[in-house]
Amino acid sequence: MVILLAVGYVCWLIAPSRPKHARAAAMLLLGVTGAVLASGPDSALLPGAAADSARPAAGKAAVPSAAGNYLAGRFAAGQGDFGSAAALMSAALETAPGDRALVGEAFVAHLLSGRMDAARKLAPRLARTEPRGALSDADTLAHMVLLLDEAGSGAFDRAETRIAALYGRARGVFILPLLRAWSQVGQGRIDAALETVASLGTVSKILNSQTEYHAGLILDLAGRTDEAERRYRAAMDRWRLPRLVQAIGSLYERSGRPGEAETLYRERVARHGASPAWESALDRLASGAPPAGPAVENARDGMAEVFFSTAVMLFNDARSQFALGCGRLALALRPDFDLGKMNLGMMLERIGRAEDAIAVYDRIGSRSPFHWSAQLRRAVLMAESARREDAVAEFRRMAEERGDRIDALIALGDLLRRGERFAEAAAAYDSAVTRLDSVEQRHWRLFYYRGVALERSGRWKLAEKDLLRALELNPDDPYVMNYLGYSWVDQGVNLERGLELINRALALRRNDGNIVDSLGWAYYRIGRYEEAVTWLERAAELRPQDPTINDHLGDAYWRVGRRVEARAQWSRALGFDPEPGQVEDIRGKVADGLDPAEAKTVPAGAAR
Repeated sequence: MVILLAVGYVCWLIAPSRPKHARAAAMLLLGVTGAVLASGPDSALLPGAAADSARPAAGKAAVPSAAGNYLAGRFAAGQGDFGSAAALMSAALETAPGDRALVGEAFVAHLLSGRMDAARKLAPRLARTEPRGALSDADTLAHMVLLLDEAGSGAFDRAETRIAALYGRARGVFILPLLRAWSQVGQGRIDAALETVASLGTVSKILNSQTEYHAGLILDLAGRTDEAERRYRAAMDRWRLPRLVQAIGSLYERSGRPGEAETLYRERVARHGASPAWESALDRLASGAPPAGPAVENARDGMAEVFFSTAVMLFNDARSQFALGCGRLALALRPDFDLGKMNLGMMLERIGRAEDAIAVYDRIGSRSPFHWSAQLRRAVLMAESARREDAVAEFRRMAEERGDRIDALIALGDLLRRGERFAEAAAAYDSAVTRLDSVEQRHWRLFYYRGVALERSGRWKLAEKDLLRALELNPDDPYVMNYLGYSWVDQGVNLERGLELINRALALRRNDGNIVDSLGWAYYRIGRYEEAVTWLERAAELRPQDPTINDHLGDAYWRVGRRVEARAQWSRALGFDPEPGQVEDIRGKVADGLDPAEAKTVPAGAAR
């Protein structure tokens, strides 16, 4: 049994890097383990539990044990499937209700899957039996859940007492002082709250920005707008997040300064592109509609902002239970927090929970300025969940619905291009280009991807124009330089300029196998075969399973007289699923080698 569990656990650990085989093995081994454990509790496998050698009496049906459910629950949680983990851990808890560690596992699974009622029932059990000294993330999150009820009932004095007791014991250099400050706001102690915020000090640029931001929110809520503006501006000097832009823009609008708000929103659009949130704000200003309300309207909203800010700061560590837990807590405090829903949805995307993310995006109503962005993300996830045709239909519907926008068309083109439907992709990009009022630097990707689609669908002259336009808009992008340079070299035209572009790209991306291959292929095309071998061998080290690179290396080996190695490389290329247009050509080379006369070996742009 121990060996089964050990092997299963190892398979679980390596599953992300060997998904096809390791995950299947893990599921099989854990399933066998569960079946064995179904014959009895085997509770010694549970954390903190004593061994129990009892077995079901003869003639009685075997039921899954606490250990079996626990192991399956741990596996589900490791895959980010917290809904299944919650159900399995709850079943295990019924068999071993006194196991504190199991209570913690079940609590976390309920919280991360959004089952707040179940999490609320378990949180007091963790808080009552917490260990001395440092607290785990599960213990800390349990206190945060209890904080929700205290804030919800207006018991901010009790909330402050709870938070103060966590100092020095829980993760919270950032989160605890800010939660304490908002609990003081809830008690009407504004100056005390500002002092608490100031206690964070100057740990980092990002933390400084959050300190200034929350101080601005508190001052704004208290009606001290001049001071609030000063703190908002200080925050913007350090970290210009969309939420911060919304807060100061709202202050400008409410202070009778719509022109300054408009300038701020337009600057955001110019820097980061059009967004429904900023378009909605600009439309509101143009129509003379009432100004937007403050970012937070009470202390409870302020606490939600703290959890949201924490989730944003930990976004790149989305597998962290604490980060995802903070995302859930923000929405539990403020169910209408649509920006929080967007952030939570993207965190769920990062851990591979597409359907869970879609469920979150579906909670963003049609009147929300984030509805459009949520629907775009939803359609992208449909495509990634093997619902490709549904996603294509959804993007087409969205493009028709908003004839003034290009993002749905670009997303459609990207989806079709990745599916190698290049002619259709080029048509989608064409429609996007026709909707542009003017071409700006930020549109370089549109021309680049349309150039790729055109080249792959056999319309090189049009593709070349788009690639040159993309390079004009973004002269230092290594991938544009590489694609254009490789295409020229592969066709035997503009060899010197193509080689120059590839070298510039390589200077920016030294370890990109495709770019290294392009340089080797350029040397091959101009007859410098020894140099070609050197660079193509390097490319094959970087991307050993790329069929085009192995094919190129085989050609170079043949030209320098290494014919056995050449045939070996071509055979390797055939084993790595080359494109249909390459297969017949490579097989011919394995059989007959290369003609003495120079011959092009790969369709233009293949595998680029």
